[in-house]
Amino acid sequence: MTGLIQRMAARASLGAMVVLLVVMGVCAAELAQKSYPSPDDAAAALVAASRSHDMAALRAILGPGSEALINSGDRYADEAALRRFVDAYDAHHALVAQGMERMVLEVGTDDWPLPIPIVHHEAGWSFDSHEGAQEIVDRRIGRNEIAAIRVSLAYVDAQKDYFDRQKQQTGTGEYARRIVSTKGKHDGLYWPAVDGQEDSPLEPLVAQAKEEGYPGATKQQKQVPYQGYFFRILFSQGAEAPEGAKNYVQKDRMTGGFALIAWPANYASSGIMTFIVNQDGIVFQKDLGTETSRLAANIKQFNSDPSWARITVTDQ
Repeated sequence: MTGLIQRMAARASLGAMVVLLVVMGVCAAELAQKSYPSPDDAAAALVAASRSHDMAALRAILGPGSEALINSGDRYADEAALRRFVDAYDAHHALVAQGMERMVLEVGTDDWPLPIPIVHHEAGWSFDSHEGAQEIVDRRIGRNEIAAIRVSLAYVDAQKDYFDRQKQQTGTGEYARRIVSTKGKHDGLYWPAVDGQEDSPLEPLVAQAKEEGYPGATKQQKQVPYQGYFFRILFSQGAEAPEGAKNYVQKDRMTGGFALIAWPANYASSGIMTFIVNQDGIVFQKDLGTETSRLAANIKQFNSDPSWARITVTDQ
C-alpha cells in the first residue's frame, strides 16, 4: 500500500492550478465583467482575487463564459488549485503577445500558458472565458478520474492490510465495514494516529489529504468528495461478479470479500466515469450519464456485468 500512496502523493499538473478560476457557475448578469487599462492590470487583478480567494471578484474578472462551468463540487480541491496557481505566478510569470489584441499569461518555471487569453476590445482588456474553458474542465476530469482509480486501489490494499492485522490479533481475519473508525475504536480503515501505536491502513492517504487542505477524517460532519469523487463501501456482489452473488458479511463479520464504488461529485465537471472495485483489485468503469448521483446512490452491490468496462491500470 505504501508505494501506491506515495505515487498518489505526486502533485497534479500545473493545468489543475487554475480550475477554480473558471468554475464559479453563476449567471453573468449578476456581475458585469470587468475590463482593465492593460493586460498587466487584468493579470494582476486575477492573481489578487486568487490570492485572497475572493469569489465575487473572480466572477467579475472572468465574466461570460465562466458561467458554463459549474462548481467542481470539491471546495477543498478548488482552494488548493488557487493556492497552486498563485504559487506558480509568484515563482515566475510573463505576458506573451499573440497578435496586437491578444495576450496570454504564462506562470511557473515551466511557463505554463493559462488557456483563457486576455483580449482587447473597446472598453479595454479582459479575459475571454469562452476560449479555453473546456480545456481546463477536461484536464480536471482526467486528473480526478486517475485519482479516483488510485484511491480505489489504495482501498483494496488497505482492506487486505486490515484483514492481516485482524488475523494476527484474533486468529481470524475480517475486512473493515467502515472507512473511518468509530471514535475510540479500530473498526475502520482509518483512525487517528497515536504515538507508539501502529498507524491505520489509510493513515498515509488521510495525511496527504490534510496536506491538500481537506479536513481530518474524524472532523467531517458529512461526506465530502476527495479530488472530485465520493466513495462508498459495498457489502455484497451480484450474479455477474466472479463467484456469483453473495453477501460479504456473515454473522456480523465481513469475511467474504469487499468492494467500493466511486462516483463524481458533479458529473461532467469533476468527473465522467463511475468506478467499482472488489477484492480482486480489478477496477471497472461506466458512464452513468447526467443521472450519475441518483444512479450511483442506488448501486448497493458490486456487479461487473458487461455494461462495465474493465480498465488497465498502469504504474503512473
